[in-house]
Amino acid sequence: MLMPQRVDKTDVERIVSELEGYENEIKQQFDICGMDYEKVFELTRANDGYVKESTVATVIPNDNFTGVERLYICSEIIADKVNSLFDRIYHEEAFLKIAEIYIKYTLVHELVHIKQIHDGRLTKEEKEQGEQIDYYDRWYEKEAIEIAKEIVEQEGNFERNVVQKINNVQGINNEDRQRLIEMFLDAEGKIT
Repeated sequence: MLMPQRVDKTDVERIVSELEGYENEIKQQFDICGMDYEKVFELTRANDGYVKESTVATVIPNDNFTGVERLYICSEIIADKVNSLFDRIYHEEAFLKIAEIYIKYTLVHELVHIKQIHDGRLTKEEKEQGEQIDYYDRWYEKEAIEIAKEIVEQEGNFERNVVQKINNVQGINNEDRQRLIEMFLDAEGKIT
């Protein structure tokens, strides 16, 4: 019997740690190596104390937006998102690769925000104004989504299709499942 694959917060935190070299490459590419921050694996909370269930990661700038204090990685929420979006992927290696791609996409997205802060383009005022409009209408979120998509998709066809599913947020059907597994096996050289 085929069993659905799953990741948990420990898996996510392990993958994030394994991607430290990747994160450093992107920081170098963005010219933000001097932007130091603490990486925290915790859920983020709204002002009312409730967990922000839609937030997979977030950057906390310093008070004057000249640097970044923390990068929150919400590992439980990332695990939940990967598990629900890709619940039909029964192939263990493919599923773990998908989790890695999701995390890469998330890291690059947040590093774009760090770059925006570094360059002085994302200010406290911009952030406050942005919070008054829909997430997907904020210029800094649109930019982070597009750049993260561009960087991760260039790794290959499998990655491109996974990122499309991440941005689609509707999960996958059986046809998608089969296609993704075949693309993964092809990319790994396991299909002739």
